[in-house]
Amino acid sequence: MKFAVINLKNIIKAIFIFFIILLIFIFLICFYKLKNKQDNKNTSFVKLLKYELPIAENFDSSYNDVFEYNLSTEILSMEINLFNSVIENKNEPIIGKNWTEEVEEYIEEYDMKNDIVENNDTAKEIKEPAEVQILNEHNINPTYTNEYEGIRINNQTSYDISDLIKNASYIPKNKKVIIYHTHTCESYTPTEKNNYNMTDSYRTTNMNYNVVMVGNQLEEELKKYGFNVIHNNTYHDYPSYNGSYGRALNTLQNIYENNIDAEIIIDLHRDAVGSVPNYAPRVKINNEICAQVMFVIGTDGSGLSHPKWRENLQFAIEVQKKSK
Repeated sequence: MKFAVINLKNIIKAIFIFFIILLIFIFLICFYKLKNKQDNKNTSFVKLLKYELPIAENFDSSYNDVFEYNLSTEILSMEINLFNSVIENKNEPIIGKNWTEEVEEYIEEYDMKNDIVENNDTAKEIKEPAEVQILNEHNINPTYTNEYEGIRINNQTSYDISDLIKNASYIPKNKKVIIYHTHTCESYTPTEKNNYNMTDSYRTTNMNYNVVMVGNQLEEELKKYGFNVIHNNTYHDYPSYNGSYGRALNTLQNIYENNIDAEIIIDLHRDAVGSVPNYAPRVKINNEICAQVMFVIGTDGSGLSHPKWRENLQFAIEVQKKSK
């Protein structure tokens, strides 16, 4: 029978040394990976994929610039995460479901950004001077009492507004606008493409087809120019038309109490017309046929207090000048 003498102290020491060496080895591997990532931070994500996954050769080269490390911190973080997930799963199916979805979503987001750039370019084109033509199909003579540099005003008061028109100058002190509708349900002539159920004669509570939609469009356009817009779409003429102005005034007062710095307040209507022969001249802007816009400016001519009506008139004149 043979016996072996084991020194437990030496065994523990050997195990300890082994773990120390193992930790150093792991540390060196991690350090090498980190250094390798830093050294290759200007390498595109697509190139790295082509190195690790031959199937990635099918990626469209137009996306190369999307995945550059130096675009932004957000893109850098996403690339590293995606690349690590590929490295960790090399022995699994080449295109994993989650990884593919992430890449497709990222590419889709990139395409959307390109679309936004293209849309911005389109918007710049729209700002170019448009071809405007007045279509007076029924030979209706324009109704106005004053004209200055193409600005026409039908003055139904006894005030002389000649100097106001010539010297009109109005610059808003802030960009806060309130839009509301006394006759919220006013709608438009339905067409085959845009048909709707009328709540009353040329009125509907469907806000996709009444004057609220015009207010939505005005709100959207004003916001593009940095305006802070408060658009109220409360029904004031439904279920009863009578009393619309009183209800609208209550709504406006409640809004204005919390927005006393608002300088521009618009009661947006759809102006009604009579029979076809009484239509006012329409306007053709490029290839679109449009109705005219009318500003109704109240005064204190009837005896009611209206101390700032002249400023309102100047504001309307300035808007007309800009839209010529």
